[in-house]
Amino acid sequence: MNLSDYLIFIGLDPALGGATGKGDFLGIGVHVLPKRKPVNAPWVPFLTKLFKLKSKTYKTMWDNLTNTNGALYPYRNFFSMQVDYTTEKTIGDFLEDKYDESRVIKTPFTKGETGSKMRIANSSLTFLKSGYTFPDHTMIEDPVERENIRELKKQIVNEEIVLNADGSVKFRHKGPHNDLLHAWMLSLDECLKYVVSKQGSTGEYIGSQINETPEINYGVNTFM
Repeated sequence: MNLSDYLIFIGLDPALGGATGKGDFLGIGVHVLPKRKPVNAPWVPFLTKLFKLKSKTYKTMWDNLTNTNGALYPYRNFFSMQVDYTTEKTIGDFLEDKYDESRVIKTPFTKGETGSKMRIANSSLTFLKSGYTFPDHTMIEDPVERENIRELKKQIVNEEIVLNADGSVKFRHKGPHNDLLHAWMLSLDECLKYVVSKQGSTGEYIGSQINETPEINYGVNTFM
């Protein structure tokens, strides 16, 4: 793939792991979108890379991200990056300083039907209903990349949106981790922002998970 033909969108869920004993991971999702909308086809992104990294210190995390052999280096000319800014804020601030605030969006996850996490989840659902497909992990030779794709699919299935009796909503994750899921969703949300800015909508589907599909694992049987 020649990246010069595509726009790059990154989602990043930062976390320190090991030092706290929680085993948290730094999740990174990288999608690419053709610069030109395909003729007679939905304008959907491709998942090109997933990273699941563990860092005990901020220095290690920063090096893992930005060194010449770091995760972000091949994608340093990205169009935009969205960072989970809910609890871990340091890396988001560093990335904003390095790459400019116009390209790095820091998003704290807020709750409820009108919260930021619902909006981001709906962006993912929009693409899933517009022709988005996952890489076939059985065709990936690299064992780490293959396992990351498998793990992402598990995390998607384990994420549920629950409608409470009082009409409020909450997210519930049934697995031990959702770092890859958050990174994947944040990246797709940036893709959708760009598509909407250029053509108003995907032209295929814009909807609400609450009204139409109460879980993000829409179409799970089609990709598991």
